[in-house]
Amino acid sequence: MARHASSRGRVAMAATLALSAGPLALAVPPAVAAPVSTGTTVAPAPARTTVAPAPTGTVIDAADRFEPRGEALYGAGRTGYVHREESDDGTSDTVWTEYGTGRTRSVALGSVNGPIVARLRPGFRAMDLTDLDSGESVTINAPSGHSLMAGGFTDRTAVSDVIDRATGTIASFHLLRAEADGTTSIRAVTGMPDDATSVQRVRSQDREGAVLVVNAPGGERAYLLDYRTGAATRIFPGLQGEALPTSFALSPDRVLGYWPEGDAAYTVERGTPGAAPLRTSVPGPAGTPTKPRATMALAGDRILVVRDEPQPKERVGQPLQALRIGADGPGARAETLLTYAGARLAPAADGSVLVVGGTGAADWAVHRVSAGGAGGVRLTAVRAIAPVRAGIDGLALGGGRLTVATAGGGGNGMRALRAYDLSGGLPGTGAPKAVARPEHDSALPDRSYDRCGEDSACVALHALGNGRVAYSTGNAVRVPTSPDTHRTVAPGQGRVRLLDASGRYVLTHSPKGYAVGDSESRTATRVVHTLKARSAALWGTKVWQPGKKAGTVVPYDLKSGKTGAAVTLAARCAPNDLQVVGRWLSWSCGGKVGVRDLKAKRDIALPPYGGLLGDGFLVRHRGTRLELVDFHKGARAPVTVKGLATVPEDARAGVTWTVDRFGGHVAYVDAAQRVRIAPVAVARSPIESIESRTDGRVSAAGRGGTWQGHWQLSRPATAWKVTFKDASGRTSGNVRGTAHDAASVAARWHARTPDGGRPRNGRHTWTLAVKGSGDPAYRTVKTGTLQLTGGR
Repeated sequence: MARHASSRGRVAMAATLALSAGPLALAVPPAVAAPVSTGTTVAPAPARTTVAPAPTGTVIDAADRFEPRGEALYGAGRTGYVHREESDDGTSDTVWTEYGTGRTRSVALGSVNGPIVARLRPGFRAMDLTDLDSGESVTINAPSGHSLMAGGFTDRTAVSDVIDRATGTIASFHLLRAEADGTTSIRAVTGMPDDATSVQRVRSQDREGAVLVVNAPGGERAYLLDYRTGAATRIFPGLQGEALPTSFALSPDRVLGYWPEGDAAYTVERGTPGAAPLRTSVPGPAGTPTKPRATMALAGDRILVVRDEPQPKERVGQPLQALRIGADGPGARAETLLTYAGARLAPAADGSVLVVGGTGAADWAVHRVSAGGAGGVRLTAVRAIAPVRAGIDGLALGGGRLTVATAGGGGNGMRALRAYDLSGGLPGTGAPKAVARPEHDSALPDRSYDRCGEDSACVALHALGNGRVAYSTGNAVRVPTSPDTHRTVAPGQGRVRLLDASGRYVLTHSPKGYAVGDSESRTATRVVHTLKARSAALWGTKVWQPGKKAGTVVPYDLKSGKTGAAVTLAARCAPNDLQVVGRWLSWSCGGKVGVRDLKAKRDIALPPYGGLLGDGFLVRHRGTRLELVDFHKGARAPVTVKGLATVPEDARAGVTWTVDRFGGHVAYVDAAQRVRIAPVAVARSPIESIESRTDGRVSAAGRGGTWQGHWQLSRPATAWKVTFKDASGRTSGNVRGTAHDAASVAARWHARTPDGGRPRNGRHTWTLAVKGSGDPAYRTVKTGTLQLTGGR
């Protein structure tokens, strides 16, 4: 099996976006002393007797889903409202919820008018009405020749029409009322046109009336029907046919007409519906290149506007805005009432409007918008909507930065990533930093991320050790650099699997071979090396692969372009699985599993069953157990195996459990969908710089230039310092800090001496020294040179 085989759980990745978060520090056991060379083998020096206390473990509760709990409003009454709310298992039921008590009861959903629910029976001859405010239910039976109009009803009353069979036009409209004595009274509707050929449907209604749009010669016409008197009055008479608004809304004193994708709305007073309408400008949607359809309602002298967001993977909705009626032209302004809102508005009989919205899943509620307040309307919360707990289907851990992929509920397939800093050791974790843009499952595998299995949408993430993660898109690999930006490595080898990631580099495999991508490269593909091999592994700047001679492996340095000396393994066969972390290189072939101590130049036989390699240990999955295989003391000490954690039997390496290769611990998902951090009390190797990028020159002229350095370390540094010295050995500058991104640090020097002067011109040497968790002193890990000009 090759390195990409399922024996290691390194399956094709599926993920979305990642977050470049802040500094962290992870407590790990201290380093062991460097071994003393004795030739081809190395005798391990005694391990330190003072070991920092191992963390006791962390439990990170199941995260909330990125998108809010689904909530659709249908109608608002005096004592409660009709809505459909998503349950934790993704299903939803229509219920009536009381404002004061929060009590709910199930409702058989039909058409809704405020608190009244109607169910039109087949044949259009009978309608059942239930007033959820009062609890009263009645049935209206249409007389012979009458057809009940879908969606036209109010208290104990429904709208019917009678068709003239000879002409095919509507002969008359009627209001049918269920009387207390069980009879049905009939009131003829007046004011409707005699030449109407059909009524499209009731466009909007409340308990007092309805807007009907009819087809007639010359085009569509709109009428306001008064449910109390049966009188119909034409509205917007100057607008007809294609010029007539397609959507309407009612308030106690006004009628609103608008186009969901238009830039204007029209209103008339309800008392004078035939008057000339007043035009209001409607601003376009916010922050989206598409044109979401708008829903509007009236609250006092304001028009409320919310839009149906067609790209929920990028946001949770459009804002709820309020427009002053009559504000027209370029100077018209909209006031934002809610950052995000659902696309349904539910007017109530008192003139207020219910809407769902907030700033995100953790701040989501049903709100009431009422007339009044400094801005013309006021917003009050009616009921908070709890977020949905998201299933966890992927995680990565690198240098103490935990990234968790959470799946959406309700079958919608939405996903988001959340980053956690395991700061200051465990158990403190801090708040999650949610990645902003989840991707939708329906886009797999062509758009943004790749499934990690044929029958599964789980997510496999790879930690780079610098606070970022990488994931496969199928034909390429992405390394997100912020919630909105990413860098793509495109090997051009068809479908690729992401196998390894270390700092700036990623290693992929396809049937055409292996490729190494550099996320810092400025080339089009960012591919810096390709190879054909049976297996491969990546650490720092080195790619390891089987050598030409069976039983050997060779390193290739990505920066120097040179191949190192072959290393002979204990097994005389070509490894079909390689992993490398620092001084440790694990291999398997011919039924054997071992790890090579590259510093001691000796092999250590390991128990069967592969796993994921860490610094001085390997973690394997057997049944419902994660087991820790400890070999950090080298070939002359026994390998120990002990239980580390209990996991679900279907746990997957690299998906629902993983190892922090950069000096950290083990993360896994338990049966309750919580992420647990299992501490590994194994002494780590001394911190090393495994890759660096530093400027080769700096100018001290004027206010001075800026020299920059970035180092990828093998594990996090809790403190670091960079010392600069000129050619005479005199100190020319110092930079100190504790900030780091996972296991990487960055420094800037402004070409000034410690006393603020300009350094001498010429060659300068810089030295990076670091301290890790539990280290008593700084340790030099890297030196280099730079050329300084503009100095003394």
